[in-house]
Amino acid sequence: MNAFVLLLPEPDRDVADPEVTWGRVGSGGQMADRGRAPLAEAATQIRRGERVVAVVPGERVLLHHVTIPARSRAAQLQALPYALEDRLSEDLDALHIVPGPRRPDGQLLAAVAAHRDMDAWRAWLGAAGIVAERLLPDTALVPAETDRLRAYCDGQRCLLTPPDAEPVALGPELLPWWLERRQADADASVEVDVHAPRDHRPGTLADAANTTFHD
Repeated sequence: MNAFVLLLPEPDRDVADPEVTWGRVGSGGQMADRGRAPLAEAATQIRRGERVVAVVPGERVLLHHVTIPARSRAAQLQALPYALEDRLSEDLDALHIVPGPRRPDGQLLAAVAAHRDMDAWRAWLGAAGIVAERLLPDTALVPAETDRLRAYCDGQRCLLTPPDAEPVALGPELLPWWLERRQADADASVEVDVHAPRDHRPGTLADAANTTFHD
């Protein structure tokens, strides 16, 4: 079955019909079709029977790995806020917290977003008549099984997958600062694999000796 994937932008309550990128992905993972249009127009491209997945910017959704032995979703939902309380700066009542898949080491992946952001994304989808089967941060979709730090960049932002931490989303201008902090914590040079089209490579890493670029 095909999946119709919508890339939603940062939530903005002053925009009623945001411009979105959409793609139709076949059951084998190949991109069958793609385009960019206002959300209401993109909705007309959805075919009967297609699964709709809405992907949102990882800057607005934090991922955490937590230890929760409970297996039932109801028990996980009840326990997650208390397991994350010390890590979160906002009031728990203002946050949307959901459990994700369990990792091989037994820890649970949890996603945390502000209710106000979730309300904005859901309002956009509802106004366009779209029922999304999943609402996922793009940081949850990049490969994480690696022993090296990887960065996937498109010129405007990068998704980073540290081997020992949750994926994060950053603008290219913040990459040097983030890497400097990581190298200070590791007390060693951090090797980085950057995956990006040649004309979208982050200029802030152009001269970094510890960086390998992949087109």
